[in-house]
Amino acid sequence: MGVTIQFESHRVELPFIYELEHDSQVFEYYDQPPSIPLVYRAVNGRRLSVIHTPDYFVLREGSAAWIECKTEEDLDALASRNPNRYSRDIGGKWRCIPGEEHAAMVGLAYEVWSAAQVNWVLQRNLQFLEDYLRFGSANTTDCVNPAITSAIETEPGITLLDLLEKIRGVAEPDDIYMLIASGAIYVDLNVAPIAEPERVHVFATAKMAAACEVVSREACIGTGIRSIDGQLCESPDVHSEVFLLLAAASELDLEIANRRFDIVRQHLAGDRLSCSTPARTLRLWMAQYRFARERYGSGYLGLLPKISKRGNRTGRLPEASRELLTQFVENDYESLRQKSRLA
Repeated sequence: MGVTIQFESHRVELPFIYELEHDSQVFEYYDQPPSIPLVYRAVNGRRLSVIHTPDYFVLREGSAAWIECKTEEDLDALASRNPNRYSRDIGGKWRCIPGEEHAAMVGLAYEVWSAAQVNWVLQRNLQFLEDYLRFGSANTTDCVNPAITSAIETEPGITLLDLLEKIRGVAEPDDIYMLIASGAIYVDLNVAPIAEPERVHVFATAKMAAACEVVSREACIGTGIRSIDGQLCESPDVHSEVFLLLAAASELDLEIANRRFDIVRQHLAGDRLSCSTPARTLRLWMAQYRFARERYGSGYLGLLPKISKRGNRTGRLPEASRELLTQFVENDYESLRQKSRLA
């Protein structure tokens, strides 16, 4: 984020900083924020009041929290000495109840982040891409090669290994890595190490990745589309049509379909809907979902909007009028010679 951030531990705090730096929901974060008071009882029942300096203060979308980073070993030792300060909840997550109580008084949160929460696959990938990330998106234009984009659009979910083979001689691996680092093409950095390209799947966008994941889990649609986890299915009768529907979908189409699918999925599971959708609209989506499920083996495809197909595109002007209009545009409107006021 353009400033120097302090950290004490390469095992916990540095990985935490890496994740903050590349979390789209994080707006800002600060190291060593102003101290806060913690009040709790010691093992012998004596009331303790200490001044505590958390490691970080993080502003996220929808929340703001003090964060304390610790190794599992440190937390085990601290919990044995002061069980009223550090403890695990029933889900095994570490908590600091005194910190949470103080944060609640000012409408904020307090979290304990342990080494067990480190996503080491993500860490490996961020370190792999570190040099490319430093360049930012300024140099991305030079890396956009038609061979790369064509391969990804032709085969959504292509493995990085296959992509590297396809662009051999016409583009460089560095071009792909720069596009991944800048977000110009999409790879889920949480799934597999980039250093193992046979396990990494590449998509044009995150929305396309989400759509392919839904479709591949709903039905077997052939080897042309691969799920993020690499599972392949066979259904040659519908593969081409399913693929064309997905490939023709715009970013907006996929965004709308993903949102509709979440609502339909909640309805099918009997859950309370997360947003107020009119009953008539929900019935329409359900009908479209069931129709596509029956026809293609994937209800998701029925939720793709058909905005591009709306309207009557049949020409209404007589051919003579169309020719006259074309001549006027070419000879008078598009002419470099400026017309006089009386022309």
